[in-house]
Amino acid sequence: MKKLIPLIASLLLASCASMYNTGVQRVSLNGETGVEVKVKSPYSSYTTKLPATVALESTNQDVIVEVVDQRYHNTVTTVDKSLTPSFWANLFWAGGAIIGMAVDFSNGTLWKYNSANHIET
Repeated sequence: MKKLIPLIASLLLASCASMYNTGVQRVSLNGETGVEVKVKSPYSSYTTKLPATVALESTNQDVIVEVVDQRYHNTVTTVDKSLTPSFWANLFWAGGAIIGMAVDFSNGTLWKYNSANHIET
């Protein structure tokens, strides 16, 4: 019986997007070369120059890229995201679809960021 409890707990806490997605995604930010931008997510905020590739952790909140270069107007771009296909695989988990979807939503792994984003200056 003691060996059965961890098995049941793992089945209840597992969900498809959480199992198949690492939670960290590499995203390209493209635009005019050398333009300074600030990347803001719920987990971090830092400045970089275009073009750049950044590692973003999946989240339910938006990731914002703001042009902070003094030579340009401050423009703000939201990194596009969509539901990852593995999120829908929860529907095939008999009896656990709602639990799996809830777990994916709670930790943000249901989102896939657009891999290439153009930043307007």
